[in-house]
Amino acid sequence: MRYDDEIDWGYGEEEAEEEALFIELRKVGRTSLKGFSDAIAAIDDALYTSYVHSVVIGTFDAFEKLGAEVDWREAELALHVLYLFGEASRGQMQFVVTQGSTTLAPLGEMLLKMVTSKISTYPHPSVPLQFFENAVRYYQFFEIRPEGIPDVLEAFVDTRGLHHSMRQIRSRSWYLFHRFVKFLRPKMGNYVEIVLGSIQDLLVIQAELPAPSPSGTDSNISANNSGSTFDSQLYLFEAVGMLISHEAIPAEKQVKYLEAVLNPLVKGIQENMSKEMYNPEDELFPLQLHHLIMAIGSVAKGFPEAPNGAASVQRPWAVVFKQATEITLMVLEALNRFEKIREATRFAFSRLVHCLGAEMLPYLPPLINSLLNEFQVTELLDFLPFVGLIGHKYKPVIFNILNDLLLPLVNKVFGFLNQTPSGTDEAVLLLDLRKAYLTFVIQLFNLDLESVFVSDCEYPQQPPIVTGQADAFHSAHLIGLRLWLSVLLASPIVNRPHLNMILQSVLHYANDTSETVTQKMAFGILLKTVNAWGGSAQQPSTSTEPSGVGQPLPGFEQFMFESIVRVSFEVPMKQSFNLSDGQTVLAFGEISGIQKAIYAKQGTRFIEYMRGVYLPSIQCPPNMAEDYLQALQQLEMRAFKKFFQAFIQNSKS
Repeated sequence: MRYDDEIDWGYGEEEAEEEALFIELRKVGRTSLKGFSDAIAAIDDALYTSYVHSVVIGTFDAFEKLGAEVDWREAELALHVLYLFGEASRGQMQFVVTQGSTTLAPLGEMLLKMVTSKISTYPHPSVPLQFFENAVRYYQFFEIRPEGIPDVLEAFVDTRGLHHSMRQIRSRSWYLFHRFVKFLRPKMGNYVEIVLGSIQDLLVIQAELPAPSPSGTDSNISANNSGSTFDSQLYLFEAVGMLISHEAIPAEKQVKYLEAVLNPLVKGIQENMSKEMYNPEDELFPLQLHHLIMAIGSVAKGFPEAPNGAASVQRPWAVVFKQATEITLMVLEALNRFEKIREATRFAFSRLVHCLGAEMLPYLPPLINSLLNEFQVTELLDFLPFVGLIGHKYKPVIFNILNDLLLPLVNKVFGFLNQTPSGTDEAVLLLDLRKAYLTFVIQLFNLDLESVFVSDCEYPQQPPIVTGQADAFHSAHLIGLRLWLSVLLASPIVNRPHLNMILQSVLHYANDTSETVTQKMAFGILLKTVNAWGGSAQQPSTSTEPSGVGQPLPGFEQFMFESIVRVSFEVPMKQSFNLSDGQTVLAFGEISGIQKAIYAKQGTRFIEYMRGVYLPSIQCPPNMAEDYLQALQQLEMRAFKKFFQAFIQNSKS
């Protein structure tokens, strides 16, 4: 556990290699070391605690008296043993002797001594780094003794941590600082201004190209260029967002702090997009823009989630984020051919939607238009869940956006799914895309947004607001002008004619017994369509729901009888439909549910169709047909599923 006397850690490339090897050795041996510690603690917890307490406190006391004369290996070891102590202790970590008491337990005493001894000032990089690891590991201690927070923050923001001269220490400190702020955010209010002032110089984005490969050629640029350094820097931006949005900070100061962070990022984007610097052929150009946009998104990630209906809440800082959103869209529209620009924009928007809520909805159509044409499979896999998320959060006002998006999005998905995969990796991606597509369809039904599939060209009525007869002509003229402009500039999206295309794709996946997961999902969608649109068109609906929600859909009755019923019998009759497979059993449950749902919606019409048309067409013996129809009408769902399974097995044999 202790560093070897020959190692002088971290002051050169060779030493850094030795350090990495030692850390790896610690990780490999940690399980066995922890096992020994746990065993000793289990045999005599008091003895184990007393020994660790003595070693740790003794080392910290020695440092207070002797300073750097204490071997750095001993100082680092004491901190590391303290880190492991919490894992070896049985039960919940105990910082005080009893709940509600101010008397510290041994663990609390060691942590207090760790802070007050100023061990973090030891002039060796391994010591403050382990100090930060401990502070994050035992953050609950600072909830009990918050007076220790300033000392930890001071160590973080100076050259011991965030400003350390060694890149690996600096990068790790950025991450640990983020965790410390996140865990103790409620207690950070008093330190926001001084912390922000101390780290402002670290919020500068400077992208770097990756080092040349051994062959002398540059490696491909990806969003992870400049690797872990930039990734770690994003943790800083998120921590800044958490600090700025603290409830104790007045609104006007929140705006001031946010402008101080975002304005340089926005200015950097503007400068890069200016005529003087605009050079898409330069590999560093889109990479710098990617980093700037990612930083904006990370700041937004640190802000709390906007509650539903938050559009009416006064949040002055929202204006600052909107300005950043608009310039991000400008970059996307100009450079959407670059995958890393699209990736950064998706990241930023998902975080901005999180904190701004419905205020971001007007920006979604231009975002979607710029993204869709350039999407690759992996991007669609990320984007479909994002659409489902915004549908979930803002379904009262999201219909028009989803209505416009549905057909282009589905066409893009089908464009990929209709391709023949060139290899195993691509086949896996396309299977994942199939699952994501079906999940997206399921989400729309679950959110009661299935009417988006059957939208037509009817315009919502917007009656004019008039105060008297003299205003009537003027108001009517404005309504007519609005209608004419909507037809001329943005003809309404009509999805109903394309519903059959979507339904046929679902039928196709329901028929595919080679992929049981997507088969189960497809049958689940068919069940939802029956419940949504499967009522008899001959009976007037009493539903007060919007069109397409729980109301009969003209033409769907025929599709239900001729296609859904057929696939519900043909698929389980296949020899490849294996009821010993768990997913297949789930799919069979959906199939049984479909038949019960059709009967619930159609009643005697379904019975007559099955008796007179479908069952005779598959040469079902009359006695078996009658048994099936009686079971369908009389049995509850679980009993009917059991009956139908026996019915299928008898038919196969």
